[in-house]
Amino acid sequence: MIASDIREILDMLLERSKRREVNWVETKDMVGMVVDKSGEDYVVALPNSSINIWRSSKPDKVVGNILNSEGKVVLGFSANEADPDFPFLEELLSWAKRSALKADETLSEIKRALADKGRVGSNPKKDDEIPF
Repeated sequence: MIASDIREILDMLLERSKRREVNWVETKDMVGMVVDKSGEDYVVALPNSSINIWRSSKPDKVVGNILNSEGKVVLGFSANEADPDFPFLEELLSWAKRSALKADETLSEIKRALADKGRVGSNPKKDDEIPF
């Protein structure tokens, strides 16, 4: 179970994330951050601290840390699938991912492209890379 003082902060962070007011970034994009190998690892930098959240390489576990201004872990939190806090941390992780990967911007670009008249999509040239 997440400590009540940490849960209060994470509740506020989730609400701000839902309102698209938090600038989450992928941890791999930050110099000096240790990245979990799962590929889902995000951080929000605050004036004198940061909060990092990631999916553990162990199945069905979400983990996070609160770091001080020196980048040292001062508190941690986690939940596995059996914990009552797991759905909450899953939701926070999902919003962090949505922000860091710019999902809203991508969806807006797709909607604009589909709303335009005419043919949708380009014909890739033989040498062009296809992004999938």
